[in-house]
Amino acid sequence: MSAVTTPRGTRRRSCLLAVPVVLAPALPACGGESAGSAPRAVTGAIDNPWLPLRPGTRLHYEGTTARGTTTGLVEVTGERRGVLGVTVTVVRGTVLLGGEVIEETSGWYAQDREGNVWCFGEDGGRSRPGRSWRAGRDGAEPGLAMRADPRPGDAYAQRNAPGVAEDRAVVLSVAESVQVPFGAFDHVLRIRETTPGAPGTEHHACYARGIGLLRRHRTRGGHDDLALSRVEAP
Repeated sequence: MSAVTTPRGTRRRSCLLAVPVVLAPALPACGGESAGSAPRAVTGAIDNPWLPLRPGTRLHYEGTTARGTTTGLVEVTGERRGVLGVTVTVVRGTVLLGGEVIEETSGWYAQDREGNVWCFGEDGGRSRPGRSWRAGRDGAEPGLAMRADPRPGDAYAQRNAPGVAEDRAVVLSVAESVQVPFGAFDHVLRIRETTPGAPGTEHHACYARGIGLLRRHRTRGGHDDLALSRVEAP
């Protein structure tokens, strides 16, 4: 068990973990933008405090879109695979609209020795086949899913697959207060997410230390909002 931040900054013993950005409709150089490059060395565990991925964890989300009410599930599996000679953890995401599965995806993650979490590819499945990519193929490189020590102004590429997934992130704050169905949190990390292929669209993603993604919502270009409601820890 490890201590995590819980509603309004209190502490308790828990194994609550984080959710990668596999549920996003689309998971560096300080002060500038980096396209991302392959980490030189990785560790076995993914324990970045902003995006810990412990096998066996299931994170539940609820939200709304222009089409109706949605629910989401992210599962950190014990499955491993090799990409560019790196052993990555497979994380699966499922989105339901009105009880019907509309999206099933998986993402591949690893952490370097400095604590940065990298995304090595995604499988969009039948729901989003055009979103699939793998580092090392067709010019794709690992994207930076989460910095070890994010600071306001940091800018980086979350996804770096030309013509497929080119999401960009900018850290806005590390001192936000956010309330979701799972609870209320202080000292929250807020990241702005954009993609060159959709210049009129912008999302904000909020993360709590020791837990991960609390909320992701569209701030420009339409409506969708996804918020953490429950966590099942192994």
